[in-house]
Amino acid sequence: MVTVRDVAREAGVSPTAVSLVLNDRPGVGAETKTRVRMAIQKTGYRPRAPGRPAQIARPLNLGIVYSCRVIHGGGLSKLANTWISAIRQTAKLEGHHISVFSGGADDEADSIFCHALDEGELDGVIAIGLASGTGYMKRLMRSGLPVVAMNRRAAHGEFSSVDMDNYGGGRAAAVHLLELGHERLAVLGVGDASAFFQERRQGFLDALAEANKDLVTDEETKVNVLPETLKKVLHRLRSAKVTGVFVLTDNIATQLLALMEEQPGKRLPQISIIGFDDTGAAGGDEKPPTSIGYDKALMGCEAALMLCDLVYRGEAIHCRTLMVPVQVVDHGTTAAPA
Repeated sequence: MVTVRDVAREAGVSPTAVSLVLNDRPGVGAETKTRVRMAIQKTGYRPRAPGRPAQIARPLNLGIVYSCRVIHGGGLSKLANTWISAIRQTAKLEGHHISVFSGGADDEADSIFCHALDEGELDGVIAIGLASGTGYMKRLMRSGLPVVAMNRRAAHGEFSSVDMDNYGGGRAAAVHLLELGHERLAVLGVGDASAFFQERRQGFLDALAEANKDLVTDEETKVNVLPETLKKVLHRLRSAKVTGVFVLTDNIATQLLALMEEQPGKRLPQISIIGFDDTGAAGGDEKPPTSIGYDKALMGCEAALMLCDLVYRGEAIHCRTLMVPVQVVDHGTTAAPA
């Protein structure tokens, strides 16, 4: 049977590129699309229709378990939704089945998930937003199953991972603001010790140091910040005459922008805001912040293909790392200081 990998080999591209073309996703150039479509015709590849049994030697049952930290406003965040959708579509194209488990509280693994592990129902797992010390990851470590972590790399390389370039994104945010002429800069972080937040902040600070610039202020708030708290933060930024702020997550950046619209500065110019993840506005008339973006669908595709490869090779605990590049996505919320 012709597979996605056979099409990729014929076209001279990665299996991820084939998956993106088949799913009509962005991130693939016109020339690559043409090569993939020609390879599909030449190899006779036919995607598996919904409900049709997979015609492969051993279809896999792959698990996705996500942390409660990727739940916002009672539902999955846009970021997690995009990842899971891409993972499921890629697995489907490969003829595999996906089981999705909600992480709930990170400290203790869910009984249904534990049962699936104990009964050998899963061939491998993609863990989204789960830190290495949680009950889920400890159970996975003991299970010996292949695991690919997303957005929470294991501290000591116990698992393979697919992640965005957090450090490079922090550097890109600093360079963007510096090139606009900003000198009075601040970082607005969150009360979360996760490595990826620290990497974003460190990348920003290192780029400033190379340009012989210092932070005016380093603020911190909670992920689920209250409006009154954010008002105080904005007041401190204005009092310090900050002109540009790097916010470590779009969730907070969007709220800060909305607050600035409600309380426009009269004595000081509006503050340039750049966030991270490029998730867009939360909804309604809110304006999305200029942000550090990356190909989210590509991350999901790569995670699924990496896990399949680990399962087929029989490499239970083998560390592989894929880092997706980042870039500044300008939504008009940064400008030269007045």
